[in-house]
Formats: sequence, C-alpha cells, structure tokens
Amino acid sequence: MDLALRGKVALITGSSRGIGRAIAEMLAREGSAIMLTGRDAAALEETAQAIRARGGDAKTHLAELRDETAPAALVAAMTREFGRLDLLVSNAGATKRGDFLQLTDADWHDGFALKFFAHVRLARASWPLLKAAGGSILAIGGDGIQVNTIHPGHVDTDRMRRQMRQRMEKSGLDMAAQIEAYRRELNVPRLGLPDDVAALAAFILSPRGRWLHGATIIMDGGEIEML
Repeated sequence: MDLALRGKVALITGSSRGIGRAIAEMLAREGSAIMLTGRDAAALEETAQAIRARGGDAKTHLAELRDETAPAALVAAMTREFGRLDLLVSNAGATKRGDFLQLTDADWHDGFALKFFAHVRLARASWPLLKAAGGSILAIGGDGIQVNTIHPGHVDTDRMRRQMRQRMEKSGLDMAAQIEAYRRELNVPRLGLPDDVAALAAFILSPRGRWLHGATIIMDGGEIEML
C-alpha cells in the first residue's frame, strides 16, 4: 500500500535503534526524508547509512533531550537541513518500570524529564513548522495538528534483550528459552517487534490515517486485558 508519504520530512527522536529506528526506516522506505536524533553518534550514523544505502535521505543530529535547550537546537538543525517539518515522532527514552513503592524520586524525575518535558518542549519548538505543513505529531497532545499516541507493550529491542540477559544469569536459560518464558509470563502470543510499531506509525502519519485523531492505541498483543 502506498501511504503517500513521498516528499514528507520526518523527525524521529530516539531513532538510532529499536522502535525509533524501525519507524525511521519504514518512513524512509515510503519516501520521506528523515532527521535522526539520539545520544549515540555512531548508532545514529549507522542508521543513516542503512537508509541511504536503500536510496533514502537521512541526516543526523546528536541531542540529549533532557537538556532544556536541546529541542530548540534540534528544530534549528531541522530547519537548516530540510527547511520544513511534516511529521514529528517523539519516541526517545523509556520510563523505569517497577514496584510503585520501590521507585525513587530520581526515577520519577528522570522519567518525566525525557518522556514528558522533552516531548512538550520539542512539540512547542516544532509547532510553527508543523503548522505551516499541516503536519502530524505522534505521541504528543495539542490542537490544530493531528495528534495520536501508540502505547506499545513488550517489544523485542536491544533494551529488552539486556533485561533478558540479567534474567538468564539467574535462570540458566539461553536467550530463546528466556524470551519464551517471558512470553508465557506476559500471556501474549508473541513479543512485539519494532516493525510492528513502525508499520502502525507509518499508517497513522500518512494521509490514509489522517482521520484518526486524539487516539491512544494500545499495541501489546493482548497483555492488558480489555473489559
């Protein structure tokens, strides 16, 4: 299906690996130019080279979005490189999971710094460009611009596999067996893949998904029971 994304310009945060990289590569395959951003310069460049190798257009900008000045600098780089912005995907970071009584104030501050305040600042800094393009934001609330949120369940990413290695040290299982044990624990048919989220993101961000607005889509294979 042609999602009519050719010629669009997309900014994806946390796009050096995992879900962010999958979304970047998916949008690039659909013909969008991509601004990649994250904290790992080598990983960002590797992703950019993978996109360019398939004939896509990708630029990189190193950013620590917990820094209050980083969103404005990122949008300035976006303007210099592309002169416009159609699609903003705020993907960077993950909040720490755990027992409510065990999470510290520092855990909460870090989670809000990256998953809330950084996204708000970036949406605010990007707003003029998005408004001019009639653009879309995925994961941030607002008005006058299409806004939706994807809430992924457990996705088989590098971060998740690091967690599985910690479990392997205790269980003695190999990676495949540990992932299968985790799948049974979650009671889902399989763990998610970055491309699962990327395919949904590409549809939402495309003109074909334009009528979807103000939605939070839970994509977790049935992990959360819906009553």
